[in-house]
Amino acid sequence: MGPALSQGQIRREHLSGPCVRLLNCGGIANPDVLLVHRPAASALVVKDYSRRPALVRRVLVPLLMRHELNMLERARGLPGVPAVVSRIDALAFAMERVDGAALSRRAHRNSLRPAFFAALEGILAGLQARGLLYTDLRSPSNILHTPTGAPALVDLASAVALPVPPRLRAWFENRALAKLRDRFEGENAAPAVDDSVDIDIGRERLRVFDRGRFDDPVPLLCIPDAGLGGAIFARMLERAEYFGRRAIVADLPGFGRSRRSRRRARPADLARDLQQLLDVMRLDRVDVFGYGFGGSVAIALAARCPALVRSGVTFETPLHDRDPRLQARRTAARHSAAELRARLLRDLPRALGDAARVEQSRLLQLVSDRRLRRVVLDAPAPHVQARPAQPWAELEADPFAEPDKLWLRLAALLPAGGKPGSRSGS
Repeated sequence: MGPALSQGQIRREHLSGPCVRLLNCGGIANPDVLLVHRPAASALVVKDYSRRPALVRRVLVPLLMRHELNMLERARGLPGVPAVVSRIDALAFAMERVDGAALSRRAHRNSLRPAFFAALEGILAGLQARGLLYTDLRSPSNILHTPTGAPALVDLASAVALPVPPRLRAWFENRALAKLRDRFEGENAAPAVDDSVDIDIGRERLRVFDRGRFDDPVPLLCIPDAGLGGAIFARMLERAEYFGRRAIVADLPGFGRSRRSRRRARPADLARDLQQLLDVMRLDRVDVFGYGFGGSVAIALAARCPALVRSGVTFETPLHDRDPRLQARRTAARHSAAELRARLLRDLPRALGDAARVEQSRLLQLVSDRRLRRVVLDAPAPHVQARPAQPWAELEADPFAEPDKLWLRLAALLPAGGKPGSRSGS
């Protein structure tokens, strides 16, 4: 956990721990974008290149940092463009946070009014008045839709200071704006709510939901059942802030909305992927909640990373080979993928709403037959997995029907003060 960040301070050691939330995981030559919480002041956005390859850090990063800082300084004071706050070191700088959601087809398709694009043209005109041309309007993720409905440009690394003739500039910008209008302009009442992000962890890309209290020192990592998506935990995530907690849900590789994977899906393999995810998210301590097969992954993560996992809860996770739920799934998997899908749909929590059931059914159809069958047949017998050394419990009350039961059970696992213990709860 990084040290507390007071007003006016920001240093390298503040860029990890519970006060940091990953907004975007950079590529080879792009920075990680972090939201850094400051208890005594407003949050900041930090662009950090420290995890890029050594050659990129030595050769490209000084040029990229110098260029973007120069562009931001030239645009300082322009509405819709964040201002630089400070340079942290040679690999990172902090700037103002602009509240809003990056444009995406799944969240903003056909929902943005003409006034949004008129205001975006105004920002581009302001940049033009300062001698700057914005060159990457084709990437919607560089444009935010703010709570007031106005646009903001948050990546001025794509701006250049070139003496472009006005007619050429107008042609270039109008062409890009026309494509954005085709994608996003419409008459829908409001953008869909979707604050999930895709995070690369090497060869895998995981869809991640991150909700609740920013300053929770030990977030809860929720792991879904075989073939399902993390949105199944929606009601539990909604209650996280009430209990002063932060909840993170990841669609496992090859399932939900994470990228399809050809790798095997044994709990130990998936635990390694989740360890990499938490490292990318700069989290060094979590509680875990595993539902069904996700409980086996949670146990594997606890065994693999005892210093990372503080405590855990499972629900409907088979504890022995004679478990009828496990036997029914294995029988279905040996017969056909279609029969296994039907079995998994029958196993969905009764409290799940109709819309959520339809969505989980659709996600199950996206999983390859081979992968879906292997995740059931390759899983080790439950008794093979060692009992976690951390405080652990099997939840009896259905958290999908009563989501508060999960948070109360987690609290009961830990003594006052939040240190690991063995106190039981209801």
